[in-house]
Amino acid sequence: MQSGGAGATAGNNGGNGGNGGIAGGNGGSGGIAGNGGGSSGTAGSPDFGGTAGTLGEGGAAGDAGGSGADPDCPKQGGITYTLNRAPSPTPMQQMAYERIQSAMDEAVAFYNCHTEIVKSLSVSYEPSVPTADGNVNGSIRFGSTASMNPITAMHEIAHTLGVGSNEYRKFVKDGIFTGEIATNEIRAITGDPTAVVNSDGTHFWPYGLNYTSEVMSDEDLVNHCRMVVAIRADMGL
Repeated sequence: MQSGGAGATAGNNGGNGGNGGIAGGNGGSGGIAGNGGGSSGTAGSPDFGGTAGTLGEGGAAGDAGGSGADPDCPKQGGITYTLNRAPSPTPMQQMAYERIQSAMDEAVAFYNCHTEIVKSLSVSYEPSVPTADGNVNGSIRFGSTASMNPITAMHEIAHTLGVGSNEYRKFVKDGIFTGEIATNEIRAITGDPTAVVNSDGTHFWPYGLNYTSEVMSDEDLVNHCRMVVAIRADMGL
């Protein structure tokens, strides 16, 4: 990630105020105003450009700094979660909470970087659950230690977002999710004009993250997010 460059220094006696930083990972600092010139533009932030400098006597205002948006995090989603904890956790519970929090933090961050979905989740540790499960009401339960990882967490988040719901099942015929938007998306991702979204009515594949072994790189996680967004669009969400 490249930082924005510093603004130019204004010339003396009526020079322009310095320009704000150019676009990059972080906005650059504003330029320094010369004698009699405009004041410097402020620095660009990671999300917004800097503010233009003010007009000084005999000089023009400095230009605004460029945006410093992170290209690796192109979206700004609003998925949040609350981890329900026992008032006095046992050592086993405390270990589970730490693992679940780590998994959920990473999973939520990935969704928020690659979708604009807003959802509040309630997460629990339930030893009676064989692996993990997610419900469209926003609840996620983790049982086995093996399930407490970011890939499984993203899979369960998909269930809270509608994958496997009654509305989802309306689009499943003969083992295929027939939504037009999702079909077009899987074809765009794979480059195969005949590709389809396979489904058993509860899960989808490819990119459903039904097994951790499916993930070879972050690109698979990005494609998962793309497919969830497309499936939700077919459902009118």
